[in-house]
Amino acid sequence: MSASPHLEIPAGFEISIELGNESVVVAPIGDLDARAAHALEQELEGLVARGFTDIVLDLRGALFVGSSGSELLDRLEANKYTDGYTLNIRAGGGASAGPARRRRRFQRAPSARSL
Repeated sequence: MSASPHLEIPAGFEISIELGNESVVVAPIGDLDARAAHALEQELEGLVARGFTDIVLDLRGALFVGSSGSELLDRLEANKYTDGYTLNIRAGGGASAGPARRRRRFQRAPSARSL
């Protein structure tokens, strides 16, 4: 399944979704820049609102995580305590990461909080 049709997804970016009963695997594919982070956040908020309580964010397809993407990950981690969901993050770079030229994924830029 792909992202909700009402979302504005930036060109070159995709959000793959695998639904379970109460769990969902969300896999962004491409660069997780400001526009993509906004679309991903909207998608995740919609899934939590629909009652999914176990969220796996699979970043193996993320080629780059910019500062907006990094800040989103920080917010998701903090909000899971108040919004009632569990969050597990799968970072990239493993054997299934694809060609070596694409293995620059998950290069987190420093967020404003870490500077």
